Amino acid sequence: MGNVLIKIGTVIEVENEFSKGNSGGLRIRAKIDEDKRKENKNELIPWAFPLLPKSLQIVPKEGEAVLLVADEAGGFASGQRYYIGPLISQPQFNTFCPASNATTLLKFAERTPLPSMKWNSDTDGAFPDAKDIALIGRGSEDVILKYDDSSKTSEVDIRAGIRGDQTNESLMNGSTPIIGHNIIFNGADPAYIQLKYKKGIATGSKKYANSLVNIVADRINIMSNKDSTINHDIHEKNGLVKEVDSVMDRLHQVPKGDVLLEFLNIVKGAILHHVHPWASMEEAGDKPGYVNQLKDFDLQKILSEYVRIS
Repeated sequence: MGNVLIKIGTVIEVENEFSKGNSGGLRIRAKIDEDKRKENKNELIPWAFPLLPKSLQIVPKEGEAVLLVADEAGGFASGQRYYIGPLISQPQFNTFCPASNATTLLKFAERTPLPSMKWNSDTDGAFPDAKDIALIGRGSEDVILKYDDSSKTSEVDIRAGIRGDQTNESLMNGSTPIIGHNIIFNGADPAYIQLKYKKGIATGSKKYANSLVNIVADRINIMSNKDSTINHDIHEKNGLVKEVDSVMDRLHQVPKGDVLLEFLNIVKGAILHHVHPWASMEEAGDKPGYVNQLKDFDLQKILSEYVRIS
C-alpha cells in the first residue's frame, strides 16, 4: 500500500441538513496537513462521509478531531474521504474535545493529557464502567448495558442529568473547571430508568421478583396519547412534552395504595359498628372510635405529591 490511508483531521465544517446546497448526509469537512496548503480555501476540501451506520448518529463539532479514511485509488488528494469521530481523549471532554486535546493520549502527542478525571470519589458512578457497553451523550446522559457474571445480574440503565461540574476550588480556575465538564456524579436529582433481572432479586411473600423496573425523578408523569386534555401538549416535534407546568396541572395525583387502604378500613369500621340508640339501651355511639378516626383523617395524605397520571 503506497498511500497512508488513515489520517487525523480537524473539523472545519459540519453539513447542515437544512442548509441550501447540502444533502443532509451528516458529512463534514476536516483539514489535514495537505489541505492546509490550499490557501485556506475550505471549499476545496472534499466532504467526508460517516463510516458509522446512519442508525447510530454521532456527529463531531467544528474544532474537534476525527479519523479520516481515504480510498486507496485516489488517496486523500482526489479519492472519497470517510470519517470516524469525534476523537475524545478523556471522558471530561465528551461535551467538546478540541483537536489539541483529542490526540494527547496517542503515541505522537505533542503535549501530555490532562490528569485523569477520577481525582476523588465524587466521580464514582458518573460514567459507565469500562467493562460495560454504553452509549454516552455529550452532556450528562447515557444508556448503560451491564452484566455481572458473578451474581448473574443483567441491568439496563437509561440516565439523564447523572453528571455535573465539579465545585472543588482546587480544581477550578475561577468559575471554569480545570478538568472539563459534567464529570461529578449527581446524587441529588438525576432522572433514570433502571431495569434489572436476577433470580430472587427481591424476596418476601408480597414482593418476591426476578425482574423489576425502577423509575426515578423529581416528578414522574405517566400520560396517554388518547387523553384529549393533554395530547396536544405532549407531541412537541423537538421537545416531546412542552409547557410542562401546564401539563402537570391537568394530570391527576396518584393515590398511595396503603394509605388509601388505611382510610377505607376506617370507613368500613365506622359503617359496620354504627348503631342507633333504642329504649333501655345502656350504650350507644362509637365505642371503637372509628368516627373520630374518620373525622381526623387527612385526606390529602392519600395523594402522591410526586407521581401523576393522565
